[in-house]
Amino acid sequence: DVQAIEAVSELWQTLGARVETMTHQKHDDLLAMTSHLPHMLAFGLMNYLVTNNPDACDYAAGGFKDFSRIASSDAVMWRDICLNNSTDIVKHIKGYQLALDGLSNLIENNQSEALEKLFVEAKSARDDWIKD
Repeated sequence: DVQAIEAVSELWQTLGARVETMTHQKHDDLLAMTSHLPHMLAFGLMNYLVTNNPDACDYAAGGFKDFSRIASSDAVMWRDICLNNSTDIVKHIKGYQLALDGLSNLIENNQSEALEKLFVEAKSARDDWIKD
């Protein structure tokens, strides 16, 4: 219903949101990358730490607290999100695993210039995104 979509869009715009119409496939893919994957990383990292060294969190500082904050999210809600968007979430977990493998190889092979380039590119991408 076009009128209903316009009414909801106007409501969100009034509240300051940017509204974009997209297919549910595009929505699920984008949210899997920008919301669901970061949550999976936070859940996985917390479980990895406490499984491998229960005392590790005693030494964690601000960056870890910032990164792991979303691991405190509602478990039932995230279980349901995973079950309902499993294809896109798994696709992006696997893509991220490849990125981590590449990073691991750079570190293992002492590729200082490539590491620095990767970090500079990531910083630049985030800085550009934050400016907008």
